[in-house]
Amino acid sequence: MSIWKEISQQLNQKKRLYLLTVIANEGSSPGKKGFKMFVNDSGDLFGSIGGGIMEFDLIEEAKRNLKNGIQKNYLKEQIHQKNVEKSSGMICSGKQTIMFHFLNQSFLPTIEKIIHSKSETIYWNLNSISLQKSGDIFYQEKVIQKSELHIIGGGHISLALSEFASKLDFKITVYDNRTKLNTLESNIFADVKKVINYEDISSFIQHKEEAYIVIMTNKFTDDFIVLKNLLEFQFKYIGILGSKAKLTNMWNSYKKQGISEDKLQQVHAPIGLSIKSETPHEIAISILSEIILVKNKT
Repeated sequence: MSIWKEISQQLNQKKRLYLLTVIANEGSSPGKKGFKMFVNDSGDLFGSIGGGIMEFDLIEEAKRNLKNGIQKNYLKEQIHQKNVEKSSGMICSGKQTIMFHFLNQSFLPTIEKIIHSKSETIYWNLNSISLQKSGDIFYQEKVIQKSELHIIGGGHISLALSEFASKLDFKITVYDNRTKLNTLESNIFADVKKVINYEDISSFIQHKEEAYIVIMTNKFTDDFIVLKNLLEFQFKYIGILGSKAKLTNMWNSYKKQGISEDKLQQVHAPIGLSIKSETPHEIAISILSEIILVKNKT
């Protein structure tokens, strides 16, 4: 959504711009389908369609169009090989197709609809961008809302994880059962912060099948309660912070209570990629890296 919001701001300032969108890619292409960037009539940029000499040349083309008053929409194929027609100047052997869209203030109502839509599909063709299908040749893209990241525990690692995740496309909710917790109060990166009873944790997570869950409370008993209350649900990702000894003890206790191995297998434990992380920021990076790995596989 960030690029659409930036476009809205530009158009409200009566800027003219070209929106460049990768609508197809093959092979080793640095720009993937859905990558976007815009160039405005002041030469300002936002986003990326893959970088390198290819992106530089297409930016310059958009700038020339705006300078010369050209207001056309068109497709441009880029082949990442040297000495071929339509060469991008890159040698990674893939190819990608970019759609150029000229946008001015008349597009504001459509852009606002895209920003506020929750489940509709954007349709693109050489003449327009809309939330309705039109034209014989078109490219469609789902309006994707932010993925939900629920962090249970508001300590130092939670704060670091919130900071890094805020740079990505996550809606972040942080929970703790402690009032006046300094790391929770100073967490300016979370979208929502809640002080709750951990026994009620499942009631706060509405879209469970789409949610990413990180458990990192300050007590073994709280971790145990939270995970036990969430094990009956299926999530995109669920992981728990802790040493192997702590988790072995926890798993043995769950099994004694009749919780199946299959339920426990869905949990990432110990949480995070194994990068020998030690500091809160390093641990947060390892956790977020694992979440991104899961997110991008689905």
